[in-house]
Amino acid sequence: MAVMSSCDKEDEPNRIEISNQEAAIMIGTSLGQGEAGLGGFISETVLVVDEVTDGATGGRQSFCGTSDEITLSISSQQGDPQAYSFDYVYGWSLSCDANSQPSILAVNVSFTGNLNSPQYVVDYTGSSEMTISDIMQDVITFNGGHLQNGVGTVTNEGQTYRASQQFSYVLKDVKVSRTTNSIQSGTATVQVSGTSDEGVLSITASVTYNGDGTATVVVNNETFEVDVYSGTLIG
Repeated sequence: MAVMSSCDKEDEPNRIEISNQEAAIMIGTSLGQGEAGLGGFISETVLVVDEVTDGATGGRQSFCGTSDEITLSISSQQGDPQAYSFDYVYGWSLSCDANSQPSILAVNVSFTGNLNSPQYVVDYTGSSEMTISDIMQDVITFNGGHLQNGVGTVTNEGQTYRASQQFSYVLKDVKVSRTTNSIQSGTATVQVSGTSDEGVLSITASVTYNGDGTATVVVNNETFEVDVYSGTLIG
């Protein structure tokens, strides 16, 4: 979370300037499998695809056009230094191909959550609209948008700051294996905006998934490699 200054017409908020590497670290963290990460959301969505397709085994024609709702909750284990809890509500509708085989799942998701760690105390809200195709195959394809808002405090070098941040992702042809829960390929654009006691922050980056557990993140034409499971920079 970025480290909001109050202002009036004559006093525009300070723009927070961070290095490309610092921006890449922030983007990388947001892509990870951990709490509040995009990878974690994708994993939860794979579970929803599994549940829907289990109900549609055999491609029953009567299942085509079905819509329903699924709720999911995840939380940390007791004693975890980063305590978190997230609740997801998945509204979904299923479409079939010309052979009455389930092929596309459209999901409309809302979620809330919180994170409490020695450095961050954050409340989250968000939403997603995704179209997931090839749903009867092992490798499924994500297209659509994911939006996450966080409001809370961050403690850095003994000082605590109030901050808010928004991550907006657009996924294009992101292919995910249901067996290994790994991202095989695809791209995403990420926009980050934030406010804090120090000012305002704005970042835009592109992400290319490499299929080997890494992703290439480009910020201001500078390239970085990220471990997509941990969300950390490589090298």
